[in-house]
Amino acid sequence: MGSTPALEEALLASLMYGLMPLWAAAGVADWLCHRWQRMEQTAGLGESLLHLSMLMILAPATLAALLLEINAGMLAWLMLACVLHEMVFWWDLGYASRRRTIPPVEQWVHSVQFATPWVGLAGLALLHRGQAMALLGLPGAPAAGWTLQPKQNSLPPDYVIVVLVAGAALVCLPFLEEFWRCLRVRRERGSLAQDGLATIR
Repeated sequence: MGSTPALEEALLASLMYGLMPLWAAAGVADWLCHRWQRMEQTAGLGESLLHLSMLMILAPATLAALLLEINAGMLAWLMLACVLHEMVFWWDLGYASRRRTIPPVEQWVHSVQFATPWVGLAGLALLHRGQAMALLGLPGAPAAGWTLQPKQNSLPPDYVIVVLVAGAALVCLPFLEEFWRCLRVRRERGSLAQDGLATIR
């Protein structure tokens, strides 16, 4: 049985006004955990670079999902982004856990960050079931669309602008600040090491 338009509208609203704000809030919470833990003194620049890597994987995919038609090609791209994010996510956890304590609150935040990309992908696949079926090669599926093109029914411009501004302010800028903080500590330690060598000599 196919879903009703009302159910599809409810699912779309859940993704737009539920999942997206939750994802942004988890990003801010993660940054606050790192700052409270003084991450720059422990895992430092290496962990920060992993965070920026995950951001660079998901940010273009999220922007594309906002602006481009969700067809088989787009779903394939989003699935690849989720897989790559997952790989870096586990790399990050392994790297960090060997260098600092990850408190329960941060672990809970990580669980939200872990789940939200996959929930978003599943929601889009449900909203565009025909293209998801075509991507999987299931019988009876419509012709798969592989060309990336603008949405036929675009999202409200105000919503897209708010998402972009919020993403930049709540996710991109905080993690860039984290990178700068870690880089500054790395440079300070390098300067202290150089001073120590000069004193020995």
